Amino acid sequence: MGVCCCGPSLDANTRYINEKMDAANKLEGRTNKLLFLGPGGSGKSTIVKQLKLLHDGPFADRDASLLKEHIYSQITSQMKDALKHFVVVNTQSDASRAQSSSDAALLANTTDNAQQQQQQQQLGGGGGNVTYSGDEETTIANAAEEKKYDVNEMERAIKVVQNHSDVTVFTEELADAISFIYSHERRISAAFQHVDTAQNKVLVESTAYFWSEISRIKQADYTPTEEDIIKVRYRTTGVVDTFKFEIKGAKFHIYDAGGQKSERKKWIHCFTEVKAVVFVVAMSCYNEMMFEDLNKNCMDDSLELFDSVINNKFFVDTHIILFLNKRDLFEEKISKIAITACPKFGDFMQFKPAQKEQEVFNPDPNNYEQATIFMRWKFETLNRNPKKKQIYTHLTCGLDKKNIDNVFNDVKHIVITQNLYNEGLS
Repeated sequence: MGVCCCGPSLDANTRYINEKMDAANKLEGRTNKLLFLGPGGSGKSTIVKQLKLLHDGPFADRDASLLKEHIYSQITSQMKDALKHFVVVNTQSDASRAQSSSDAALLANTTDNAQQQQQQQQLGGGGGNVTYSGDEETTIANAAEEKKYDVNEMERAIKVVQNHSDVTVFTEELADAISFIYSHERRISAAFQHVDTAQNKVLVESTAYFWSEISRIKQADYTPTEEDIIKVRYRTTGVVDTFKFEIKGAKFHIYDAGGQKSERKKWIHCFTEVKAVVFVVAMSCYNEMMFEDLNKNCMDDSLELFDSVINNKFFVDTHIILFLNKRDLFEEKISKIAITACPKFGDFMQFKPAQKEQEVFNPDPNNYEQATIFMRWKFETLNRNPKKKQIYTHLTCGLDKKNIDNVFNDVKHIVITQNLYNEGLS
């Protein structure tokens, strides 16, 4: 009787276990839709590019060609911006004034932002006697005497850049002009010494890299390297169905959404069937003002945007993964500029951390570890339903391939484990 009773029971248990395993395998085989959200300039697209290179292989020729145009555009547009912001032109011919107006209109149309238009009105452009913004005694002649270069050659190079309209076309003449200006115009090269502390950024960090690589990039057979692809900066518009890939059998489908204010209204169209939202914030933006609104702090905007996303009705049961990105730039900046430079971080000195973190917390607004603990707390406490939804926070550096690979393996584990739990299989 014992044998007869145990046989069927053992078979039933085996069937139950097999059914659970089959269900788990099917669940793990599903494609997990991941939506990358965050404000403009947070580094979302850089992380997405790293993931593509890690798990989907090199970019196709068509994509590489488009990225090449983005690189050309960054090199030229950034030099145009540098001339307008750091080298102000006092005298213009009618022709150069007309060309400057044409360039300004082109820039306004392609960047679609009020800041550029406001700064153009303030600073102007063109050709002639050039002075440094904030140092009106410095002219091309003064700078030429210090750097020992030909004044006429500098003026010619500046005009070549200013008169070049299509920033996606990179001629040898343009390349040589930009290289000459960057090599000899100390007021522009010196701007990179303060790029990490600027409230209103004109130049991005990777521009110095591309200007230094012009001799290679200007070649007719130029193909972007992996480093070029990762470092190029451009704005994502709309919601981009980026790519699909697998990590150890788990399938993921990545969507990258443009982060500028004008793009956010498009996010709603891709909120359905999302397994996880990866929200990316630039830690280093805490003292900066928004590109689209010079009166709005970037970190304040990030906190408000994160609040609206994680508490959205579409994401009641969706995993929220927070990437506090650009940790390397933040670590450099925090020693120079206190965390309290962000209005919403003004209560830092009154902050009481969790018990496990109190031993290392002696309020210092310029301390990297303490500022990081505080920033993380500020974001995580925005969760209005902590009992049902957990926020998984990671510190990231989009330029560090190993870091992104390790972090995303954690993301994969979080998504799959939570899926199993939701299905009652764990």
